[in-house]
Amino acid sequence: MLGVIMMAAIAIGLRISRTFTGETRGSAILGIALVAGALGGFAGAVITRRTLVARGRAESVDAWWATNLGRAIVIWALAEAGAVIGLVLYLLQGTLVGLVLGGAGLAGRALAAPRRLENA
Repeated sequence: MLGVIMMAAIAIGLRISRTFTGETRGSAILGIALVAGALGGFAGAVITRRTLVARGRAESVDAWWATNLGRAIVIWALAEAGAVIGLVLYLLQGTLVGLVLGGAGLAGRALAAPRRLENA
């Protein structure tokens, strides 16, 4: 998550200093593709979270993680991918949508903290 926060700071700094204007041909299509990619990442994280196996009363935390570790990693990766894609959109086009998607990805990653997943 720290990597996404650092990327956000760099993207905002580059946009403010106007070092990177990001004006490219076909940027509307690129913007739509990036928004779709970010939303797809978020949707994938939500769908994957629903596949987590509930922890039984007698089941230890270690046993639960042994069962669900792969799914948890996929959830984290998809949430962070959505954030990174949103920040790339902001860097390329300077739209507020990119920052919103980046923030949503970070919020999704925070909501998928290990303790929250165990109690899902």
